[in-house]
Amino acid sequence: MARHLQAPSLEDLLSQTDADDAAADSDSPFNITNFVAFLVRSHCEENYEFWKSCNYYLNNVDGATFDFVRWNTAIYENFIKVNAPMECNLPEDIRKAYMDWYVDSIIPSRDIVLKARQHTLNLMSDAYRQFVRHVNSRLPAVAVDGETDCFPKSPLDRKRADQLALKRSLTASDATKNGASVSTSSTSTSSSRAGSAVTTQNKGPLGLLSKGKALVAKFKRKSQGPALKKASSTGSALPVCASEKRSRRYRT
Repeated sequence: MARHLQAPSLEDLLSQTDADDAAADSDSPFNITNFVAFLVRSHCEENYEFWKSCNYYLNNVDGATFDFVRWNTAIYENFIKVNAPMECNLPEDIRKAYMDWYVDSIIPSRDIVLKARQHTLNLMSDAYRQFVRHVNSRLPAVAVDGETDCFPKSPLDRKRADQLALKRSLTASDATKNGASVSTSSTSTSSSRAGSAVTTQNKGPLGLLSKGKALVAKFKRKSQGPALKKASSTGSALPVCASEKRSRRYRT
């Protein structure tokens, strides 16, 4: 499942423009540095540059050293004139005001500059939505961790990735141990079953038959013993009796 980070508003993102480099290059992929890089790749950075120039004017016009003529010239040459390097899509009334300020060296109207800045902010809104979709599309899935080439993971993301990797390692180890236990249990069960089968076989009909045959053989041996003894004693007596008869006959 894809991850989606909560993006700041465009105004909050643009507030990083005047921040120091550490804030501009924050760990979040939604920072002004990445947004400007996206605009450059999309060839639509002119609205941001014009917005930044207007913002500079509004923040510094009241300063004693502010050079409005130089500012008028830079705005006209870069954004207003036909085929300017970063020509902006401005309403005709705003474009005419900037041309007049440049030609007549007039101090720009604060209200018109505010209107022009808001117009370019609206133009950047569509580009910012595309930027947010672009960032989220490059984020790894929840089950997949890794850095992207444009948006490295923050320390918090790295910590979560390490915890997830450790959890997976422990789960795999437990699965291996459980598998070994199941194998040992199966072997013990098989041995028990084999022993039970032998015992059952000894107690079955074949076992009883063998036991019966042994008893019969034992009985026969006991029965034959007295008969043989009797026959032996009878055989030795017969010759004695016959000799006595012959002796008696001769005597007579």
